[in-house]
Amino acid sequence: MTENRGSRGASKLTGNRLRLSKIGELPIELSRPVPGWIKQIVVKHTPAHQWFVAIISETPDTPEPTTGTRAVGIDLNLENFSTDTDGKIFPHPHNVRKAAKRLRRAQRKLSRAVKGSRNRRKQRVTVARIHERVENRRDDFLHTWSRYYVDTYDRIALEHLNIRPMVESLEAKFRGRSRSILDAAWYKAREFIRYKAANAGTYVHLVDPANTTQDCFLCGHREKKDLAQRTHACPVCGYTVPRDLNAAQNILKRAAVGWGTPESTLVEIRTTTPPILVVQVPVNEARISRL
Repeated sequence: MTENRGSRGASKLTGNRLRLSKIGELPIELSRPVPGWIKQIVVKHTPAHQWFVAIISETPDTPEPTTGTRAVGIDLNLENFSTDTDGKIFPHPHNVRKAAKRLRRAQRKLSRAVKGSRNRRKQRVTVARIHERVENRRDDFLHTWSRYYVDTYDRIALEHLNIRPMVESLEAKFRGRSRSILDAAWYKAREFIRYKAANAGTYVHLVDPANTTQDCFLCGHREKKDLAQRTHACPVCGYTVPRDLNAAQNILKRAAVGWGTPESTLVEIRTTTPPILVVQVPVNEARISRL
């Protein structure tokens, strides 16, 4: 259901009360003040029987492009959710895995309920609420993750991943990775960073992901690695770092060419880099109820 401010019987927002034409005045809880002019209001009813109001507004201000030089490359992976060139690791939240046991029980109970009965309707809402909590936990993590990078860096490099072939590949299905890939929601993560960066004037560069894991960041030698091999040890130059950190460095190097800056001189002189401390970044999940 949508309402436009400029139409006859338009909606009106006063404090925490929303007036809609043909419906009347409703109390709402605003997550934050609404900036600018209200363009559209969308009222949503979820399968878990919850109501939400999305307010779309227009602001005349446009962000100034950043002039900073803080840059980071981010490798998205399944061992951890992401690893960046500064050695920071965000652990994979595994939201679907955490909810799997409870979801199986709820779906089994739903399948045994008599069709058309009151118990079946109630159980369908229970299943919908579990799915909704998983989605809420995922979005909360992705907002925390994307906000960290947009607030910390001026230039962000990511892989331009094509998710569908990765999920539908026989190898992913055979090894049971398809569910983990979907649970990670890499496309949504990328879009969260892109729209936050657009509002902050931060640059985001998407690079070709081919061979970012196989190529040595220091000398460029390509060495095929099995997924179980978690350390990059180049047989040519001896550069040894965690596999995901090497991939993140290659992502940033490729993006640097797109930004118009020269490639790292480390590649040219083939010297080693100081060791980078790999640390895990904790994510506060207190705002989302436990499943």
